[in-house]
Amino acid sequence: MRDFSHWYPRFKGQLPISLATWLQARGSLTARLKGVSQQGFSVNIQRCNWQYPIVDEALALGTKHHAKVFCREVCLMDGDKPQVFARTIVPQGSYRQLQRRLQRIGRNSLGDWLFRTHGVARGRIMISKLPVNHRLCKQACMAADIRPQQLWARRSVFDFKGCQLLVSEVFLTNQFGKPT
Repeated sequence: MRDFSHWYPRFKGQLPISLATWLQARGSLTARLKGVSQQGFSVNIQRCNWQYPIVDEALALGTKHHAKVFCREVCLMDGDKPQVFARTIVPQGSYRQLQRRLQRIGRNSLGDWLFRTHGVARGRIMISKLPVNHRLCKQACMAADIRPQQLWARRSVFDFKGCQLLVSEVFLTNQFGKPT
């Protein structure tokens, strides 16, 4: 399996001015999106199931790409417009310990839980300009019903009491309001 993406802690190239602060911000993306929402923030769940991770996701978590992980994919919406496609993967061992917490999130944003829970530590933010042929890019375009195109994304590993989650956020637009 070939990995087509390149993730960098500091992107090797020029970030779009309209997205630079969004891509690099360490705080809650959910809170920022709520702050600029024009028509009401919501979470549209696309998929919640067990699947094989993308090769680069398995590498980021230090797990095997042929071992299934729990996956939650959502679109973070402003009214009926998808703004961000978010994909969270949780290895089986971590899922067993976090299952009740993850189930309680329901239709809410995972970010609300991550940034309000004492003891959650965020790893470094990695940034990528996803190529059209990357599985994450394809899934984001399909979920948002937009034509296939390169998209900017960021991801981080979060740790809670030894349990790891990888959260990837794909930006579906370059046009956000001024963050609050």
